Amino acid sequence: MQIGIPFARFGMLTAGEENTKVRLLYFKILNALFVSFFGGRPHVGAVTAVLKPNSREYAKTVKLPGHRDDVVTRKAGSILSQRIPGPVVATAGIHYDNATPLQIRAIVKNSELLSRQLLSVLRKG
Repeated sequence: MQIGIPFARFGMLTAGEENTKVRLLYFKILNALFVSFFGGRPHVGAVTAVLKPNSREYAKTVKLPGHRDDVVTRKAGSILSQRIPGPVVATAGIHYDNATPLQIRAIVKNSELLSRQLLSVLRKG
């Protein structure tokens, strides 16, 4: 999808159902990628930035106290930075009340699936 400038793309992907649904909003401009994972009651619980100055990868994650969204942002940063030549920034805020351990595992799995799907979407142009 174009937004009026030829070198930018954005979109949204979805995986899972009901209490495991995760949405991925992405914005790619030139060689940089910004992604945001959300589901349930969306918020920003963690941010991971992966930078590649001088061909060396540097990653930094910040999470809000009491949040575990960094599990999603760290994995997304790792997956996406393997194929994206520039900076990758991932945010996540996924909250479902009374989520079971099984649902939490499914949410993390859905987030990883979305990261891989996004690479496929971007590769197709």
